[in-house]
Amino acid sequence: MKQPAVLVFGEIIWDVYPDKSCIGGAPLNFAAHFVREGGSAALLSAVGKDDLAAPALAFLTKNGVDTRFVSAVDYPTGRCDVTLSEAGIPSYFVVSDVAYDHIPVDETLPDVAEREGYHVLYFGTLAQRGESRRALELLLQKGRFDHIYCDVNLRPGCYDAGSVANCLENATLLKISDEEEPLLRQVAGYLPADASLEDVPAALFAEYWQLEAVVLTRGDQGATLYRRGCTPLSVPAAPAKVVSTVGAGDSFSAAWLYHYLGEDDYLTCMEAAAKRAAYVIEHAEAVPEE
Repeated sequence: MKQPAVLVFGEIIWDVYPDKSCIGGAPLNFAAHFVREGGSAALLSAVGKDDLAAPALAFLTKNGVDTRFVSAVDYPTGRCDVTLSEAGIPSYFVVSDVAYDHIPVDETLPDVAEREGYHVLYFGTLAQRGESRRALELLLQKGRFDHIYCDVNLRPGCYDAGSVANCLENATLLKISDEEEPLLRQVAGYLPADASLEDVPAALFAEYWQLEAVVLTRGDQGATLYRRGCTPLSVPAAPAKVVSTVGAGDSFSAAWLYHYLGEDDYLTCMEAAAKRAAYVIEHAEAVPEE
């Protein structure tokens, strides 16, 4: 099997807790876990010219993520202040106007990505909130990708109709959680507010012709894979003692996409994703030491 390779667009963020700081950001977490599954990932992002930049790049390199497309810009490296509830559920305050909001536009990148075998593009909404949206839209317009995987990751104040539309109108593979789906439909309007969660996949397939599959996650209630014209496939959450749920969805995405691109059977894809997420939930870090 050819090694799956993904170009990952988006934020590099230091998650700052009351007692420590950890490198993070959904795209970074995803890329690191995708490599751990056995794939290849390059991160398209930006860091500042500050003390947080070098350790961020070192972390990516240590975890096998290609950093050639990470630019150094004249803005501070991304930061998110995180607090955890007693149940381990995170709340986020995402600092604005940071490096990943200013990912440079590189007209040669679509051709470079194709030449080097990155035929899958991953992105979400957060890194679209600033000038970086122009770099993403160049990739969407000129890139030649076999698949586009979107995990929308809606953060308060960090998404709008345009960033949501870029996800829904371009994704061939889409992951959403039951927590964020009501916000997604409110912005995109594919279902009325009082419609059932079970109606979501059919509505998305009807509205967005390019969608091939939708993965709906429900936390400790498991997840369901919907493929166009096929019977849904549900799996339970893998058993885990909750320490923190930070990064669990990102790791789920990475494992699911790796196995999906490898043309594993769909049950294997879902079970591998649940197992990877359970592993992360049992650790404080989004990308635990191995």
